[in-house]
Amino acid sequence: MASRFIKFSFATTLVLVSCSLLAQQPGQSINDTIKLKTLNVESKPEFKGIERLGDTDGTVITAGKKNEVIDVTKTDANTAVNNTRQTFAKVPGLMIWENDGTGIQVGISTRGLSPNRSWEFNNRQNGYDISADPFGYPEAYYAPPFEFLQSVQFVRGAASLQFGPQFGGLVNYVFKKPDTAAISIESYQTAGSYGVFNSATILSGTKGKLSYIGMFNHRNADGWRNNSRYNYNTGYGAIYYQPTKTIRLKAEYTQMGFLSQQAGGLTDSMFAVDARQSFRSRNWLNITWKMPSVEFNYDINEQLTLNIKAFALFGDRESIGFTGNIGKTNGDLNADPLTNRQVDTDNYTNYGAEARILYNYKLFGGNHTLAGGLRYSTGKTTRIRYIGNNGTDADFTNAFADSLQRDFEFGTTNLAAFAENIFKLGKRLTITPGIRFEYLSNTGNFVRPVIFQANTKRQFPLVGIGIGYKTGNTNNVYANFSQAFRPVLYGDITPAATTDVIDPNLKDATGYTADLGWRGNVSSWLNYDVSLFYLQYNNRTGRLTLTDSSGTYQYVTNLTNSRTMGAEFYVEFNPVKLIKPQTRWGSISLFTAGTIQNAEYTKGLINGGTNTEVNMDGKKVEYAPALVIRSGINYSYKTFSTSLQVSHTGKVYADANNTETAKTGNTGLVPAYTVADWSASITLKSHYIIKGGINNLFNQRYFTRRAGGYPGPGILPADGRTFYITVGAKF
Repeated sequence: MASRFIKFSFATTLVLVSCSLLAQQPGQSINDTIKLKTLNVESKPEFKGIERLGDTDGTVITAGKKNEVIDVTKTDANTAVNNTRQTFAKVPGLMIWENDGTGIQVGISTRGLSPNRSWEFNNRQNGYDISADPFGYPEAYYAPPFEFLQSVQFVRGAASLQFGPQFGGLVNYVFKKPDTAAISIESYQTAGSYGVFNSATILSGTKGKLSYIGMFNHRNADGWRNNSRYNYNTGYGAIYYQPTKTIRLKAEYTQMGFLSQQAGGLTDSMFAVDARQSFRSRNWLNITWKMPSVEFNYDINEQLTLNIKAFALFGDRESIGFTGNIGKTNGDLNADPLTNRQVDTDNYTNYGAEARILYNYKLFGGNHTLAGGLRYSTGKTTRIRYIGNNGTDADFTNAFADSLQRDFEFGTTNLAAFAENIFKLGKRLTITPGIRFEYLSNTGNFVRPVIFQANTKRQFPLVGIGIGYKTGNTNNVYANFSQAFRPVLYGDITPAATTDVIDPNLKDATGYTADLGWRGNVSSWLNYDVSLFYLQYNNRTGRLTLTDSSGTYQYVTNLTNSRTMGAEFYVEFNPVKLIKPQTRWGSISLFTAGTIQNAEYTKGLINGGTNTEVNMDGKKVEYAPALVIRSGINYSYKTFSTSLQVSHTGKVYADANNTETAKTGNTGLVPAYTVADWSASITLKSHYIIKGGINNLFNQRYFTRRAGGYPGPGILPADGRTFYITVGAKF
């Protein structure tokens, strides 16, 4: 597989580089020195941890799009365990699933979408895919260690034109770059509650035309809940080579592996008695993720830039355990029958390449920018289920030669062409129309049991437009509209639990997103972004809780159409800078970021199976809180900084029926909750850093998710109060 990836990458690069050479100016030699334009860089006021993208970012157009950039290196958040609630606090409206205390799998969403492993977003690392299969199984089982990161970029739904048709938009994890010294090393060691130990080391440097960086992260803990220990390792390496002033090459490789014990779910009454208890001691999850990539950048001339990425993913997911209903098992509310366990094994093999250009040109006296590109990707997913042993350890072997219960194979092929153009009309107004054409082929081969053989092909365009208008030097109004698409996923057509029933007539989802906002800053004391949004989601797939003569089950079907509309806001205020910009008192900033929204289904009766009609009109969308708000205060003086943050998330329903209570804990209301976090850091003698903090400061008992099957079923509690301390050094 590795040789196939290398050949594929080399061939793609060779073809596109050849095309780029043809684009040289007439009479220009390959060896000619190209003089680049001088760029005037304006200094921007610093607001701790939050920035925005300009009209372009590399070869990508972001004009007219709602976006946020979190500078991870400037936050006081607990990055040692990837605390998403703290790190992404200034991104308005994020709904976060906090059932995984490991921090390894990030579950986020916005605008009434599902937070399940961030699968409504296009998840990328340094610009390339990291999900299991973006068009068939887009769950992000992997998220990089936050201590490896320079920043995280969020571009909302309008990102669909350049990155793919997801409703949520783009999340791109951007890694730290090599140090300019010949050798540099930084290391961070963290200890915390419930056996947390985290070690992150980064070695990098530059020598002439060659730069390098290597990172390694190890983390292990016993876990806040019983039966939730884990062990995690991630390594990353990259080599940068710049043979000329106009050509830049990069090769990188990431490998992650983790093993975690799955504590399982609880009923409401169990959660009320003791949220830390667990009745599943034999459930385990094992993940391996391997991702190579190569990148080629070429500044062909003053106007034209070419970027090519070729990438691959080789991953596997293994789970073993008993995932029977926690509400009733052999007459006992919590018993594991201690029989042979169920083993599920997935393997993912993906290859892809993207080529992008950015072309700056003049027309009718104005300066305009064209961005376009091509994408090709192919993926294969195999899914097997068999009977494992009856032990307690993480043994994922097949216990019986004839125990195979499930053997599925899925394939995806995607071709896309896309283009956007910034038309600058005067000094203030920009209009950015765009189009993306997608070809998508999905195949499904069900070997055992034989359900059906699938071969679905689609071709469809996506269109959009963005508008920006400068209301001042550092302020602008933005508006955008773009179409979105979501195919039927592998998980939709394969039952996740024995109680799931699949609608055989599932359809792809279509829709669009729109934004209207105003953002900017006033001097160095005020930063803001306030906007209205609308998201239309047609043929939305979800789960209904139904009951027939055989009992209660989850019915997977198209739940008609949904609509989410609301307001998102981020405001940060520094009163000290307002009073005295050059003060020696230090800096105090207060921020609030959140969303107010209404997400509901907009059609009436649907067929719920077994001749059951369900009226969906007016029902609230699952996991779509009416209010999400995070507010905080930060004080910094010289090299000392401390932050206090409060996060509130409104109540949500776990199923489309809007079930209030359920005996099993699988469905029902997820109550509103409020959580506080405190953190602080200090740098000593420019080389040493000490960080620490308390997460869930007031030890709130809450949960963010109910699971119908794996990794539950039932309520999955969030962690109670935990503390940590980090000691680091950089030379």
